[in-house]
Amino acid sequence: MLDNHRSIWPNFDEERPYAALVMGLLFIVFLSFVVKVVIDAKSYSFIGRAPETPNTITIVGEGKVIGAPDVAMVDLGLLTTSKKVSEAQADNTKKMNELIIRLQKSGINKEDIKSTQYYINPRYDYIEGRSVLAGYDVQQTLKVKIRDLDKVGLVLATAGEVGANQIGGLNITIDDPEPLKAGARAKAAANARLKAEALAKSIGVRLGRVVSFSESSPDEQPPYFKEGLGVGGGGAAPVPNIQSGSLEIVSSVALSYEIH
Repeated sequence: MLDNHRSIWPNFDEERPYAALVMGLLFIVFLSFVVKVVIDAKSYSFIGRAPETPNTITIVGEGKVIGAPDVAMVDLGLLTTSKKVSEAQADNTKKMNELIIRLQKSGINKEDIKSTQYYINPRYDYIEGRSVLAGYDVQQTLKVKIRDLDKVGLVLATAGEVGANQIGGLNITIDDPEPLKAGARAKAAANARLKAEALAKSIGVRLGRVVSFSESSPDEQPPYFKEGLGVGGGGAAPVPNIQSGSLEIVSSVALSYEIH
């Protein structure tokens, strides 16, 4: 007669294979549960309800400040040619040394004169479809910082008198623009706040705390001057009248506010 009250749990003393199978299945179920708990714990960084995303508005503000340039940068280059490299180099070195001495005598600090380029290139003539070596070009360039803007024209004229024939762009700017940038940033933030307050009032909400901030500051556009002084060759050159003008620094900020 069958025992209708037999337990699902095996008798470990009488049915060892069945008991081992049941225990193995239970272990697998338990292990799967543990793995799921670990995976869920890694997937979420909080316990309980997920935090609600706050309602926000984002406003862009702009601020501008005007500053007076106080420094100028200019590239002064010398290109010399000769059939021999040594002759082209000697000519170039002589003129460049003279230029440096003249710049220092005009009040340019030694540390504000920096060599930036030195090239030696062969120069060819094309005769009857063939390239024939005609000589060599030697080019040397200085980057000069002029801290007294009243001397900009004098520096350019001096370079022409010595024989500089590769004069680059004159960049008139502000040596330390950070205080002006900070002022433009503060104006932009205040402008964004005013816009946010006006918008909040118009849509019937209250502003909360700032939850994000970003800034974009386009490069300032300083006065730019490009002076060609011919090929040089000595003689007194007229002094250009350089106007430094003013410099506008712009900051644009985006502020995101919680709204209630």
